[in-house]
Amino acid sequence: SVWWRLETNYDHWDDTPEDDERRQAANNAMETLGSANVDRDGLFEVLSQPPVLNGGTMYTATLSAATGEYDSWVRNTIDPLTDDDE
Repeated sequence: SVWWRLETNYDHWDDTPEDDERRQAANNAMETLGSANVDRDGLFEVLSQPPVLNGGTMYTATLSAATGEYDSWVRNTIDPLTDDDE
């Protein structure tokens, strides 16, 4: 069973465009992180690695239904793959 819900700019029930690798990369990173190791820092790390974090990322948010915690961070627009401003 999947213990998380990950959203990019597309509904999770729709296919993502072929040129957007963020969802699969983030889901793979969540599998690697594992439910026993998940915490705020781990989630932030998953959401901070390319291609999940890219030049189009405006903000990152994590939420916990169990605790009611909500964190958000405004991100810069420098592409971490190229270090170029968008």
